[in-house]
Amino acid sequence: MKTIKLFIISVLLLSSFQALAELKKGFFTLDENNEK
Repeated sequence: MKTIKLFIISVLLLSSFQALAELKKGFFTLDENNEK
């Protein structure tokens, strides 16, 4: 059970980290568009 829980937690952390990276990319593109 512990290994399964650890696996699920690690997957959730990875997915949330990727989502944060995508959000940062979106903000950077918005900033670039505002400068033009």
